[in-house]
Amino acid sequence: MSNLCNSWLIIIISLISQLHLNTVVASENGLSFSLKVFGEGYKGYNSEDEGEDGSSSFGGAWSGKNETSGTGFESAEGQQVAFSGVYQYGDYYTGLNVQLGESYRFEKNAPDQVTQAGTTEVSNDKITRTELDIIFGYYLNEYVSLFFDIKRISNTWTSNHYHQEFTGLGFGVTALWPIINSLTLYGSTGFILSGEIKANDQKVGKGQGAALDIGLMYAINPRHRLMLGHKDSYYIYKFDTGDEQTHRMNALYLGYSYAFSLD
Repeated sequence: MSNLCNSWLIIIISLISQLHLNTVVASENGLSFSLKVFGEGYKGYNSEDEGEDGSSSFGGAWSGKNETSGTGFESAEGQQVAFSGVYQYGDYYTGLNVQLGESYRFEKNAPDQVTQAGTTEVSNDKITRTELDIIFGYYLNEYVSLFFDIKRISNTWTSNHYHQEFTGLGFGVTALWPIINSLTLYGSTGFILSGEIKANDQKVGKGQGAALDIGLMYAINPRHRLMLGHKDSYYIYKFDTGDEQTHRMNALYLGYSYAFSLD
């Protein structure tokens, strides 16, 4: 694990779940703030990415495929820290989440760079990735909520400062399942049906995506909570040039959340 995440892990005992799960307990007017640290992802099986010895791997925090050039990519390094704040009033809530951190390093193939002029294949590069979410939600009851999400993903390649942005409007649902005492199982799923892709400030295509977040939450008391979970997201980018990319982000996380009432 890198120096950045080691430093954060000294400060943070654990991480929080999705932004919209950080609600204020037993308060109709309150705020919550949180930090979360994402790991490098896990290794799994991918039949389309076989090594020379016949074995296969699918993992890293960021992996996917350049469909047109026929190359797969997987990050060797890359971890992120997320900061979020949520304001809740009655059954309604809104919040802001910013996720950023170290560059994702690709030792071999990397995501292709696509512009209006064409496609450039990339290898041995680093990509700095940031995510911004603005959330608006409503609680159907104390266990289930619906939300809308304005999402922006920004990627910048280190080698030539090629910059790509994906912006879309999403929606989803969250749910809580109390288990025993202060331990709760939670889940959240969200979808972006259509979003716009820009490369160096020029529109180059459209995309869509989905995300799943599941984990366990331990409430020390109504103000302090610890969480352990896994977040998995999947995006498909379709460019005007006819090129297509798939992107998968997956990572385990740990976190801490603090909430207080304004009443």
